[in-house]
Amino acid sequence: MKYLIMTILMLSVFSCNQSETTKNQSIFDMDKVKKGDVIIEVNGLQIRQGFIDLLSELNPRLKTQLNNPLTRKKILDSLVDQELLYQAAVSKNLHTEEDVLVKALLNRHVIISNALVESELDSAMKLAYEEKKTEQFTKMKVGIIAALFNPEAKSQQDKQQPTDEQKTAAQAKIKAIKARLDKGDDFAQVAKEDSDDKKTKKKGGDAGEISKNDRRFARLGYKDLTIAAFNLKNGEYSAPIELKTGMFIIKALSDTSTVSFEEAQRPLRFELQNKTKEDLIEQLRSTAKIKFLGKPVDATGKKETKPKATTTTTNSKTSKKTFVPNKTKKPNINFTLPKKTDSNKN
Repeated sequence: MKYLIMTILMLSVFSCNQSETTKNQSIFDMDKVKKGDVIIEVNGLQIRQGFIDLLSELNPRLKTQLNNPLTRKKILDSLVDQELLYQAAVSKNLHTEEDVLVKALLNRHVIISNALVESELDSAMKLAYEEKKTEQFTKMKVGIIAALFNPEAKSQQDKQQPTDEQKTAAQAKIKAIKARLDKGDDFAQVAKEDSDDKKTKKKGGDAGEISKNDRRFARLGYKDLTIAAFNLKNGEYSAPIELKTGMFIIKALSDTSTVSFEEAQRPLRFELQNKTKEDLIEQLRSTAKIKFLGKPVDATGKKETKPKATTTTTNSKTSKKTFVPNKTKKPNINFTLPKKTDSNKN
């Protein structure tokens, strides 16, 4: 339930920020949080569906968990616990203590900074989605039947060096398979009986969904199969296609369909988030006025001084060598908040 803990921490951050920035205002005073039916009441405080919806926006994975009665109860119990702790802390005026206010302001600073990154990332994802919609996010389900040159090959080298006899045998086999399909035999049944592709054989040749630039098929050397598939209509199958490893027939098991932007966000976020942030920081630095004042310090906190020259003797010859203190990497101080995901990764 690590994601749940992170969401509750986000709740506490919002509570602290609200109390600091607007003094007496709580997150529960926001209009969007006041919407919907009352879900929980804690010491007179009403927690409505609008607040649950807000948490789902902050952590999309909660949407699924909230639909499960068991995990929903755990989430609501955690919200109650967090609110009880918050109310008790406020009753002791802990929200006015300096260290609490400092943490709240730091969190507020990070949240606002991340809002800019999220805004840029959202724009980058929308642009990338439109650019890649046809090649990456238009998909179709396919099935394959294979007559491999060397069905028992264990190494890639064996697969790449078929003999003439192996080629002739594979060509004869795929020709017989094609004849069965042309006669009207069921593709899935033929695949189960005759295909040499171990990964799809038991599934009736079902190879799942592919896109035009499908990486999985590319790794397998199936680029020509991909091209053939997207020239087929649903239910059609190709003529035999020769690849490095054997002879193949591919069938379109569905019409093409385009993945929605919402579904595409997870891979796009994974692909673009680091570069988007790096590009944004580089752009901001290029126009900013930045000064590092004071003398630099080493990793121990001492001010750096010029290295002293020392004299050493090597093979009876005297030479001067300059010893420079080892430079250690600067500590990587990074305030991070839970990411808004649908994606990656409990």
